[in-house]
Amino acid sequence: MAKVVAQGTDLQLSISSVYTSIPAVMSITPPNRTRTAIDFTDLSMDWKEFAAGTMDGGEISAEINYDPANATHLALHDAFEADSSSWKIVYSDSGTTTLTFSGIMTELSEPQLTVDGKAMVSIKIKVSGEITIS
Repeated sequence: MAKVVAQGTDLQLSISSVYTSIPAVMSITPPNRTRTAIDFTDLSMDWKEFAAGTMDGGEISAEINYDPANATHLALHDAFEADSSSWKIVYSDSGTTTLTFSGIMTELSEPQLTVDGKAMVSIKIKVSGEITIS
């Protein structure tokens, strides 16, 4: 069984139709996809019965060591203001596993500034539609 480590995983934003790596990403929390279970149980049944409902792609979060002079970091502001952006998470397994999705950036924090700390920003992206796994 192959061992996949987090080191080398890449978060990418489509800028001018080119997927561009976001530098200095410190952590990524991939989406937890969910699906609605529709309850069809009636009063004559001893066991509950369900049907599969709609799927939700979930939400991605990331922590970034922010550089206000970096063009890709500045593009995050444009992504926040856009109705939707295209994103990829490329896992470190030789680039063979990729999650591709459209999403709405729902959070872009201002940098957290502390004594002896890094200028960190948090982003959250709500997946809109299907996630393609390849």
